[in-house]
Amino acid sequence: MALHVDTSSLRTMATQLDDLSGSSSGVANAYVEENVTFPWTEAGALFQEAARATGQLRESLQAMLAAQSTSLASSGDELTKTAHAYDTTDLAVSASLDSTYPGGPASPAMVPWSLAVYVSPAEVDGALDDPGTSSGHDYVKDILTTDWFSPTSVIDQIISWVFDYDPLAEVSRVFAGDWDRATVCSLALDHTAAFEERVAAHVGAGFSHCLDSWSGEAANAASVYFDSLARQVRQNADAIRDAAPLYEQISQAIASWADVLKGLYAQALDMIWVAAASYTLAGIFSETIVGGIAGFLAGSAAVGRAVWLAHSAWSVLQDAVAALELLIGLVGAASTFSLGALSLPVPAGYDNSLVA
Repeated sequence: MALHVDTSSLRTMATQLDDLSGSSSGVANAYVEENVTFPWTEAGALFQEAARATGQLRESLQAMLAAQSTSLASSGDELTKTAHAYDTTDLAVSASLDSTYPGGPASPAMVPWSLAVYVSPAEVDGALDDPGTSSGHDYVKDILTTDWFSPTSVIDQIISWVFDYDPLAEVSRVFAGDWDRATVCSLALDHTAAFEERVAAHVGAGFSHCLDSWSGEAANAASVYFDSLARQVRQNADAIRDAAPLYEQISQAIASWADVLKGLYAQALDMIWVAAASYTLAGIFSETIVGGIAGFLAGSAAVGRAVWLAHSAWSVLQDAVAALELLIGLVGAASTFSLGALSLPVPAGYDNSLVA
């Protein structure tokens, strides 16, 4: 293919690549830093696990954006050098060198803008919509009514002496933390994926314009590079978007299981209150309550009823324990195996072998 080049198109493409580079390392990086995160303050163990996985995910996104910024910037520099080399070299010499360009395909890997129907891509920064803020919903208080928290209540004594179980600690272990951040992360990942798609679209559209005014072996080889770059960026966008629903699933699981646990604890609470009244009527309310129940069991209908109710409440609490453990498994599996660092490769920058 005969050499033809209008170097202004190469410089225009170089400027576009520099702008995309700045957006990747600037606004996109800051967006990920702010929105793909779980705060650790006053968080339970499960939330901390999700926070750890989210931290790994954020780091992989920022590493990708940094590599992408470097690749785009160096590609822009190389196109600028290529334009300068054409401008300062006799056309006949350039044509002779171009005809021996190593590794170039017979035709460009992309279609020139004038020969295909393209839509001008939207600005990349516009994809990074505000994902909103979390409401800081307190699921622990949702699940456990204030009756569980009074240090002098009958409830505390029965739970500590008979059940050896601390509902506040168990629920906090799973539900403590700003779980609404999961929805924010989900939206932020969607928007970051959209940003990447727009970057890919700009790379493809920009170089298709170049092909309207640059032809030859070097142009064909460059089209292969920029086509592969755009494809890889789109693949990265797909990988990022695939992670978004996992956060939404975690958010929905926390909310729905909070309702389940709220019902179970309320049921147990009702039983414990009646049991506590029975204990009080029997006059055995002391730190020896366990031994007292055994001793008075045969002669006290009140104590017998209290023991029965206490066992019934414990059965309900056991259901609550099982529900908590199931939720830990669901969210823990998502955090450990599905979230965390993503593999988001970025090609090195464009290199024109004819440019020093």
